[in-house]
Amino acid sequence: MSKKKKGEEEEEKKHDFWYTQPVAHSEKDMAKSFEEIREIQTEDVKAIAKATRQPFRLPEGLEWNELDDAIPAQLDELYILLAENYVEDQSSWFAFNYDRKTIRWAIAPPGTGKDWKLGIRSKLDNQLLGFISATPTDVQVRGNVKRLVIIDFLCVHRTIRQHRLAPVMISEICRRVNVRGIFQAVYTAGAQLPTPWTTARYFHRSINVSKLIDVKFTHMPRNMTMAATNKLYRVEETAQIKGWRPFKAQDAAQVLQKMNRFLTEYFPISTVFHSQAEIIHLFTNRPGIVYSFVVEDRDHPIIESAEEGEKKEEVKAEKEKETPISQTSQTVKQSEQQQIEGETGGKKGKKRRRRKKKKSDQQKEEGEEDDADDKEDEDVNEKEKEKETPQETTKQPTHIDPTSDKKGKKQNLIYPITDFISFYIVNSACSGHPKYKSISVGYLFYYFYTPRYSSSSQVPSSTSTSIIPYSSSSYSIIPPTFPPGSGILIDLVRDILVEAKKADVDVFNVLDVMHNKMLFDELKFSPGDGKLNYYFYNLVTPKVQPEQSAIILV
Repeated sequence: MSKKKKGEEEEEKKHDFWYTQPVAHSEKDMAKSFEEIREIQTEDVKAIAKATRQPFRLPEGLEWNELDDAIPAQLDELYILLAENYVEDQSSWFAFNYDRKTIRWAIAPPGTGKDWKLGIRSKLDNQLLGFISATPTDVQVRGNVKRLVIIDFLCVHRTIRQHRLAPVMISEICRRVNVRGIFQAVYTAGAQLPTPWTTARYFHRSINVSKLIDVKFTHMPRNMTMAATNKLYRVEETAQIKGWRPFKAQDAAQVLQKMNRFLTEYFPISTVFHSQAEIIHLFTNRPGIVYSFVVEDRDHPIIESAEEGEKKEEVKAEKEKETPISQTSQTVKQSEQQQIEGETGGKKGKKRRRRKKKKSDQQKEEGEEDDADDKEDEDVNEKEKEKETPQETTKQPTHIDPTSDKKGKKQNLIYPITDFISFYIVNSACSGHPKYKSISVGYLFYYFYTPRYSSSSQVPSSTSTSIIPYSSSSYSIIPPTFPPGSGILIDLVRDILVEAKKADVDVFNVLDVMHNKMLFDELKFSPGDGKLNYYFYNLVTPKVQPEQSAIILV
């Protein structure tokens, strides 16, 4: 038997479990057109879900346990398990060190089943020895939107790894998800399993250079002093983009619509966010965990009465309770247009309803008020026309009272959000370092932007309508093409580096997914050793390049 054949047999044996699962077993399984995207198991797996109500059996002395992350003692146990047994780099010098608050944020988004935070305990002493989680999400593949789960945080204690519990844990979490009517999943791994639909690479941007060199995360460039290296990686003190501010919960409606529109328009495979509640959970600023920022257009505010704003929020909340929606690109565009049209169209109807409720002995006063209201409606419509046809008139209001209109009625100013960007933090423990116990690592998360030309973008001639090609790369990566005006992303990430520095981040990591490849040369990112493979469970798609993907797992 040749060594090659023996190696192939060992590889097959290592993946015996996966060859029994509804996943792509080889590259040939993925050599299909997007019109042939398919589930591997449909009726069979649904029948199994109905029939399989009993948990999978564990080895003697072990039992399943549903963790409650709201109980501090259980959260402490999970933190210790992950800190001591989760992912390490190849040298075992650095290891993920999720803190307790980050774990809670990651494993409990809206819609997560109580039994999807699954642990394994010792019957002898109740010690937590394993964990796996599932969280719900929507994913679109070429416009086909599916509700599936993210499988994450698979961790088995070192002392019981001889039992090969990972397959049993995966089977059990899938059973629990199947029972609730979900039959697909997405997951990532550094390991090569059957069979990734894309593979992304990490790139690193140093911020706290001296610390990174001290812990041997990076090294000083040849023929440079420490002072010169610090200068090379200097980050600005303040964000430079006009209208930049932290994300607020009130921004969720705009962010939901514009994020989904951006993701589904530019990327063949992407996340589709499910609700405002999901946006608020994932992106609300939490010190040391997640940071999100928007850019708002303060030159073109939308005006609505306070009453209209309150009513709109009540209606949205009721709709989310009754019918949560998975929005495709077309649905997002329609929703966005309806919101814009509703800013003016809803005013007249509401005022007419108020007039009808007036008492008869106030008719004279009502008539006078009607005239004033009609005049106000005309003013509002004129302002909307000015926005639609700026070439016809450039006259702008000299002042808008943010608290009251001409009659002293309360009103709100809504500033359109043009861009959004976020990052999260996961510490990496430094094994055995005498001075530093960990480094703080920021990871670029989701974003959207409105293409426009900035100081960093390549500006074509005024008559050009072609896509702007990415400039040369020193990392031997085939450059993709990006939409005209997409260079604004460089400015957004430059400013997010400022915020990362304020949050005491030591190094900022970016995967080469989405439009991120345009960042690396301009913002001094260096290629790392780490790669991340993306997999689907019970869903087969053709392979795509990482820049065609917009799914990011914590």
